[in-house]
Amino acid sequence: MLYYNLKQFNDKIPNQGRILALDVGTKNIGTAICDELRFLSSPKSIIQRKNFNYDTDQIKKIASDNQICAILIGLPLNMDSTNSKISDYVTNFAQNLSDNIDLEICMVDERLTSFEAKDIAIKKGSYRKTKQVDNIAAAFILEYYLNQIQIL
Repeated sequence: MLYYNLKQFNDKIPNQGRILALDVGTKNIGTAICDELRFLSSPKSIIQRKNFNYDTDQIKKIASDNQICAILIGLPLNMDSTNSKISDYVTNFAQNLSDNIDLEICMVDERLTSFEAKDIAIKKGSYRKTKQVDNIAAAFILEYYLNQIQIL
């Protein structure tokens, strides 16, 4: 099922277990996973997008290999909280993924995560050499959730 409310999502998933975060773009999907106790998030692999079936198969493989119990997907809203073309695109992707995977999925506001991720990659000197920005952004999405569950 697809959620837009963190509290409702959090109430439906187990209290422990790994969560997968996705930063969905038109060319790549950045991924990050937290530990079972949900203290730390770590950037993982980048999925180079080909088509929806391929992308879904890659997500399912990551979920299976890492015993994932739920998925977060970053929702790139405009600064005034309105939808954009890319947020509509990501929402459509999330709905299709929800129809094709047996895990709870929640959309998470990801405004500025890509900017923060790019800043970190530039400071580390890895921005031009790799595409780690997508994974770092996914880790920020997951960290946001991990911080929020402390107050839910």
